[in-house]
Amino acid sequence: MPRFYIEPKLWDPTHLVLNGDEFHHCVNVLRLECGDQIVIFNGNGEEITAIIRSISKDEIQLKSQNHIQSEKLKTRICIGQAVPKGKNMDLIIEKSTELGAAEIYPIISERTIIRLNEKEGLKKTEKWQRVAIEALSLIHISEPTRPRLIS
Repeated sequence: MPRFYIEPKLWDPTHLVLNGDEFHHCVNVLRLECGDQIVIFNGNGEEITAIIRSISKDEIQLKSQNHIQSEKLKTRICIGQAVPKGKNMDLIIEKSTELGAAEIYPIISERTIIRLNEKEGLKKTEKWQRVAIEALSLIHISEPTRPRLIS
């Protein structure tokens, strides 16, 4: 069953709506239609099995079927990783998320080739967060990894 992420600040179990990138992925990539069943999660351990009620131009209205509060993991895995050059960090974040890492700390060390200013660091952090959320959509761990930039 396809899984989609809804930000915790937009999470309202009584009024479930998919929009933005998740809307695009649901409608244009997976070509889901009214009546199809999906799973949505908020990254704080909550999941809802829902049915697509209606599809408009820019959002999907969902009907809640089953609400699940998943248990917190007994062990919290935190990874510190020096930022490699190229797109290798994306792969590291993806695989770490799939393995259940709760936090990933990108580290800029003395020997790190890549150097980021504050604006670039924020941009990379947002991108890495998207990579983590995409990885979470494929597995059944519902607490997203939140990459933090440490220098």
